[in-house]
Amino acid sequence: MKRRGIAVILLLCFLLSVWTPTALAAGESAAFLAIFDIDGDGAIRTADARTVLRAAVGLTELKMTEEAKEAGAVVFGDCDGNGTVTTGDARLLLRFAVGLSEEKDFVLPGSKPGDDELIDNDETTTPPQTTNPPQTTAPPQTTAPDPSEDGDGFDPSTLPVHTLLSPQTNHGLGTARMIITSAEYAEMTPAGLGNMLSNALNTPYIRGTVDYVVSGPSTVDGDSIYRLQSGAKIEAGDVQYLSSGYRLPDNQVQLMGATVDAQQTALYLKTNWQVPVCYVPQMGSNYSGRELSGSFSSQYIDLRFFNTTAGSGSVRFPEGCVFSAASWSTATATKVTTLRLTLSEAGEFYGCLVTMTDSGYFRVVAPNKGNGLAGKTIVLDPGHGGSDPGGGAAGVYEAPINLGTGLYLKSLLESAGATVIMTRDSDKTVSLDERNLITRRQEADLFISLHCDVADTSSAAGVSVYYYYPWSKPYAQSLQDGLVDAYRSSVYSASSANYSKVDRGIKFYAFQVARSEGCPAVLIELGFMTNAQERATLQKATTQQALARGIYNGLVEYYS
Repeated sequence: MKRRGIAVILLLCFLLSVWTPTALAAGESAAFLAIFDIDGDGAIRTADARTVLRAAVGLTELKMTEEAKEAGAVVFGDCDGNGTVTTGDARLLLRFAVGLSEEKDFVLPGSKPGDDELIDNDETTTPPQTTNPPQTTAPPQTTAPDPSEDGDGFDPSTLPVHTLLSPQTNHGLGTARMIITSAEYAEMTPAGLGNMLSNALNTPYIRGTVDYVVSGPSTVDGDSIYRLQSGAKIEAGDVQYLSSGYRLPDNQVQLMGATVDAQQTALYLKTNWQVPVCYVPQMGSNYSGRELSGSFSSQYIDLRFFNTTAGSGSVRFPEGCVFSAASWSTATATKVTTLRLTLSEAGEFYGCLVTMTDSGYFRVVAPNKGNGLAGKTIVLDPGHGGSDPGGGAAGVYEAPINLGTGLYLKSLLESAGATVIMTRDSDKTVSLDERNLITRRQEADLFISLHCDVADTSSAAGVSVYYYYPWSKPYAQSLQDGLVDAYRSSVYSASSANYSKVDRGIKFYAFQVARSEGCPAVLIELGFMTNAQERATLQKATTQQALARGIYNGLVEYYS
């Protein structure tokens, strides 16, 4: 039985490689030949089917021949007449090339398939089956998106429930030391560094992420950590450790579609199992150590899937979207597959959030900047509160000042049509982890944390805005400008000792709350509690209102 199966396979391979009809059967029209002879060599061969397959998975752009145009082709290479080129068309064309299908199985332009015609409808019920793209370590080449695949026409609710493979089920590949991320979001740091300093090039792993353990547990900066095959290290307290987890087959990833509205772009991707995912911007001379400083001018964002040997699928991004194109590449040596998302405009990027849907698909959300505050979801974070009064002097602490300013700002933003989420709206304790999770769960467009500063000297005064991710820097500058103007026009007179000290500038710093990777995020120091004049004026409702107005004006300017 086994020998007979091998013989059949060899026969099929032989037919696929050498069978090339030299002429069409009697009665087949010139229009039929023109429309389905993809390479224009005068015959319909297996090479035509391969070209259609490459186009269906986004590796080739079909260019209509002059003969096809004259024959009136509606969609060149659309063999089944459903208005788009899919893997179903490639299969149908291949079947014709090897003699398993007939001319009646195809639909010519202007005709309508009947009930008795062979139409491959797999594309409406299951994702297309793909072949591996060319294996390369070079940067991916962008291919033109299929115009039939429009980002704003995809409905994620139609995706069937997808069951991900588990390292707790035997797949016949042996066992290995593995981890499953148990924290909702686990921050990662580079495996090769001997510290636990946060790094803007390491995306947090979400709950359920599976990876192989290279070494550990060991201790770094007082934390027990594991070093992982993906090139990152993770705290032992954020994972479920499997001493003998079942190895998983190499993953493949498929872009199923995208939804786009005024506020955000959301990509939906199917994987075999929940592999580690990390996104990084195009690197340039502005990267040094752990800081992405200088002007942010990246032209693309790379979404990397580890333990993955192939990627497929394309989408057409409509105008106004943060992305303009998507393309795939795979590095075979490291088993990293990259989805390169070209930005519509260089440097115009506002963060990205990786989540997992209840139905088993990766969901990657990126805010669109848009125009104006209307429709934006903004998280306001009045720092400290409850058991943590924050910094202070002379018995006065920052927590109530932060809250008062935040409530005034909330009113202004809501009047402009924004949805405002407060991490606290009363004097209560909220942990730093909770503040970050609120921002991620809300898929916020912006995050603002309000604080007051302290110093060793009583002369220090003024406002400063801190950012972490480089795409937050322009946002930080707009807020700084608005606050400086508010201080100088509504709080201090030109003769005030603090007037010239107001503008302390924007600064990079890895505050935890500013490390919300899904949107521009900043931490604002409204003034100094250790400066007697500034401490007194910060307590006034009029000052808090003026500073709230300054932040609001900065946001208006940012979106103008």
